[in-house]
Amino acid sequence: MSPADEKRLAHKPTENLAAYDLHQRYQDLARRAHAVDAAEKLDERIELLERVVALDPKFALAWAILATEHARKYFFDLDRTDARLARAKQAAERALALAPDDLAVKAEAGNFYYYGLVDYARAAAYFEDLLRVAPNNVAILAQLSWVKRRLGRWPEANALLERALAVDPRNPDALRTLRENMEEFGHLDEAIALQRRLAQIQPDNIDEQARIHFLEWTKPGSPAAYVAWRKTIPEATARESFWVWFLDLRRALKENDPGTAIRLIETRKSWQEWAAKTWRAVLLVAKGESARAHDLARSSLREAEAVLTQHPDDPYARWKAMHSHAVLGERQAAWDDYKRSHARLVANPDALDIVTLQLDRVTLYAVLGDRDGAFRALEQLAKQRAFSWGGSAFPEMYLFPVRDDPRVQALLKDSANNAPLPIVNWDLGKMLAELRAPDEP
Repeated sequence: MSPADEKRLAHKPTENLAAYDLHQRYQDLARRAHAVDAAEKLDERIELLERVVALDPKFALAWAILATEHARKYFFDLDRTDARLARAKQAAERALALAPDDLAVKAEAGNFYYYGLVDYARAAAYFEDLLRVAPNNVAILAQLSWVKRRLGRWPEANALLERALAVDPRNPDALRTLRENMEEFGHLDEAIALQRRLAQIQPDNIDEQARIHFLEWTKPGSPAAYVAWRKTIPEATARESFWVWFLDLRRALKENDPGTAIRLIETRKSWQEWAAKTWRAVLLVAKGESARAHDLARSSLREAEAVLTQHPDDPYARWKAMHSHAVLGERQAAWDDYKRSHARLVANPDALDIVTLQLDRVTLYAVLGDRDGAFRALEQLAKQRAFSWGGSAFPEMYLFPVRDDPRVQALLKDSANNAPLPIVNWDLGKMLAELRAPDEP
């Protein structure tokens, strides 16, 4: 190690034991939340960090992590306001002013480009610069991998994660991200092996156990093992577990039980809160309860339009508006919103959001009553074969409105459409060109 390395390692983040204790409590909460959903218990995490910096205003790393958490709240549409983004920026600037050379601080500050500004190219350049100084920094390797996959650079993302795991084989972020990437391309055996490693690291975490059952159910297509395991889980524990809840939701959708699916969405207020009301409306359409569906869709549309008045490019509000118009049978308005979502991605491509848009296209056709259009859109995805249908990237929620179409079932059951795919870079421009609205050339 260089003298500078030794100096960094010897540096204490804070001399305030109370602040350090709260920071450790935050870290434990964050680790558990990230195993489920990066936005889980976000308010509680922010409140802990705010107490930390109140106790020690010179705790640079706590300020930097606080900046990331504020930016996450903006990114996940829990508070999509300029004020929230400003708080993230101010916290990042405070952290860098206190410790301009601290790698951990700079790594967290780089997340502002990712979550706050959604500027993936700039975030990638930022993290690459940091890796020139610290090529084996596991956190930075993982963070850069997140950016690379957003850019559709999957082999590069996986290579970064393999580097991280060579340094720290038990790193949950690297293991979890690599598992997600394996799922995306249908490499389910590899994904299950990675998930088992995660479960061994956190043996008391019920969500990590449930995630194994999710993957094993995905592979053979049967929930039998999950159903047997589910009976062994105390109900109080099950209510606290995101993945037990999610598997219950998946089972309801698989069994064509929209009523149970709706009730489950209503009980889990924190799950995709921005989308929950809209999903309930879509399921009510499939259930044949048009009046209730229309009431929910109108309410969701009012919420979306209030945001879009101030922020016309807000992706979450645009998604709500698009699907709400579809539930209400307003075809032109729904496809107009789709075009705006498409244009946003043309301007700033995002591989994961493109996958969502591909699925949105199928759902829009279906909810608008155009089953032939839904089948053609799905058939186009079968020919493209960019991501695996067998993996978690192809959720049942999007296909629920056309679940009973025999042509759709044949596509989904075709073994050729469920085989593992080579892990390659995606041509995002080509993928977007194939996602034009139906009245475009």
